[in-house]
Amino acid sequence: MVIISRGRNGPDMKKKETLKDKNWARREYPRLPKSNIVSYAQSDGLLLGDLEGMAITRNIGLGGVLIRIDHSFPIVGNYIHLELAIEDAIIKAKGKIVHVRDRGENRFDTGIQFVDIAEDDLQLLKSYLEKSGILKTDT
Repeated sequence: MVIISRGRNGPDMKKKETLKDKNWARREYPRLPKSNIVSYAQSDGLLLGDLEGMAITRNIGLGGVLIRIDHSFPIVGNYIHLELAIEDAIIKAKGKIVHVRDRGENRFDTGIQFVDIAEDDLQLLKSYLEKSGILKTDT
């Protein structure tokens, strides 16, 4: 298993930035805008009803994933088990819910930071992101 940790914010940017620029600068790992099927189930934390289902990713990176779900169960700080369909593989990970944004019409974008992922699954994800061009290949 690999425990993923990251530093806080990147270097201080001197130019005037938009909110989108600031979010990108804060992100340690770039995200690939991609729709993949994901199943989820809450692993621990405050329980609120049926906490499992299927969703679609909005973007994915080595550090986490953004999924869109159709109900507002997620509580920031809770942990969630994920199974992500990436090409012909299923990647399993445990993540921490770091934000939830109401997008209207009972849709919620849920940001999840990976906190535990098997080394093999991490390598599959890295390879997938390298092939997409979002990550540079190690030389």
